[in-house]
Amino acid sequence: ELLLEEAEVRDVPLTPPTTVTIGRFPELLYRPTGLLADSTTSRHAFVQALRRVEPGLLQEVFPELPPNFSGWMALAGIVEKLHRETGAEGLDFPEVCRGFEEGFPYDDSSRWRVLAKVQDSYLDILKQSGLRDRDRERRIAKEEGRLSSPGDIWMVGVVELPVVVRDMLAVLGVPIRALVHAPEDMKDRFDSLGCVEPEGWSRASIPICDSKIRVVQRLRDQADATADALRGFRGRYSPEEVVVGVPDLEVVPFVERALSGVDVPHRFAGGTALEQTGPIRFLQALTEYLNGKPFSAFAALLRHPDLHGLVEASGRGLHGSPGPESGDPEHRAWTGEAEDPGEDTFHGTDQWETTGALTVVDRFQSRHLQDSVEGPLPGEDKDARRTRALITNLEKALGLGALEGARPISEWMPAVLEVLVRAYGRGPLDRSKTSVRQIADALSYIKGAATRLATLPGRLDAKVEATDALAILLAELTGPEMALPP
Repeated sequence: ELLLEEAEVRDVPLTPPTTVTIGRFPELLYRPTGLLADSTTSRHAFVQALRRVEPGLLQEVFPELPPNFSGWMALAGIVEKLHRETGAEGLDFPEVCRGFEEGFPYDDSSRWRVLAKVQDSYLDILKQSGLRDRDRERRIAKEEGRLSSPGDIWMVGVVELPVVVRDMLAVLGVPIRALVHAPEDMKDRFDSLGCVEPEGWSRASIPICDSKIRVVQRLRDQADATADALRGFRGRYSPEEVVVGVPDLEVVPFVERALSGVDVPHRFAGGTALEQTGPIRFLQALTEYLNGKPFSAFAALLRHPDLHGLVEASGRGLHGSPGPESGDPEHRAWTGEAEDPGEDTFHGTDQWETTGALTVVDRFQSRHLQDSVEGPLPGEDKDARRTRALITNLEKALGLGALEGARPISEWMPAVLEVLVRAYGRGPLDRSKTSVRQIADALSYIKGAATRLATLPGRLDAKVEATDALAILLAELTGPEMALPP
């Protein structure tokens, strides 16, 4: 925006730069020899590679081998992360193994030797699928001299560079311009590429007198002290000049509430963890529910705020899936038709609005202490019949009947997305509301992950049950980098 304004002032055309993160930058410097596997595909290739290794040998690294596919996916995630970390430093597993043999303080070479077998198998599996590994392709391109600059390179606010990227830049032999947001007298604290020099920063002194320090007890007190400090500035600084550092993320909600309470506009740069959004919590509750239908998981689905309308509609039999047929006990339980003249009567929706799904189900649970909602439920009272009908109607409304049996992971993804459409597609999403925009963004993340899993190469597509498929999808959506910006 600032570049555009300056171009207009100077009356010159603006060709915006191509902006990429350091993680994606190396792929602008070379042409891979084949299609690069994304992280999703790589993890599934590592699953196959791990399962190819003789179990007794693999237990040298992982003493307890997993009983199901989602467990193997968790192990593959660990190995894939290790593969990426060593690859960023220009190493593969055999080289790490040799490092232990050449005089490290302790010898862990036996475990790395097993991991080297896994890595070799992984690369072979990718090759058979017509794919290439990103880190291996970077090394090969550098070794074969196939690097070239796409244009002028500017490093903006880059504090750290992987060894492999440094090596690639050194081979390029083109000028690298680094922009560092710091005063000139701090030049010795940054290297030629703008990255921090730890030694220079270790000597830095930040003079803070005791009068500037406030010691308080509770999280709420810390938040109130922050608000007081900002009020004390009396508007001397613009928002761009004020940053509140919060070392403990647990304090953030308290600080946000305190600032809102005194009408101080604020923006949490960390965003919202994807795991905290409604759609992800829904998938988590759904995974638990499908795993034996425990009553606690059913109750979690009922209490999910995003399903409130669907639960109420299912209770009245008003959703697209019709409720119980007229005349049967389940229909009478919901509509309020008297079973006999001596029974109390009520007008359907009025009674439902008065009691509500949660009240009915909680009363049923208090009376029967039910462990699971799978199979026939006990009781012939109204609450028992209502609970049975609610389970049936809610499952129909969400289309859970499609999540039965075993099928390839790729085939599960459309079925999972259909359940999300039933849960969240009852009307248009108003993105002008912050809470709704967060739901829409979370659904976009889910769709992206599901699309990657739906396009897995046939060699890597395993046949699993719905709970494993959901667990695999959720694993794609967890991690510190998975956050929605404010």
